[in-house]
Amino acid sequence: QHKGDQHSIKKALEGHGPYIGLVASTKRAKLVFKYLLDEGVAPEELKRVHSPAGLDFAGTTPEEIALSIVGEMVTIRRGGSGKSMMELK
Repeated sequence: QHKGDQHSIKKALEGHGPYIGLVASTKRAKLVFKYLLDEGVAPEELKRVHSPAGLDFAGTTPEEIALSIVGEMVTIRRGGSGKSMMELK
């Protein structure tokens, strides 16, 4: 599981996409980031990687986790705050 994460993230960083998400535990993300730093990826570039990916929906199912990631992608793309609409009244 998660084999190849570092290669996928490195390839994604070569592009100019607005969102790069890594679905991983904090421990796993640290290992991936360490590998990338050791491979010469600049620390500033790693700031583009969202990990853990997604908004705080407290989701546990794969569907809920996917929805939280899509929510984060739309928030970044559209420049939203990610806050509840009730908070914005």
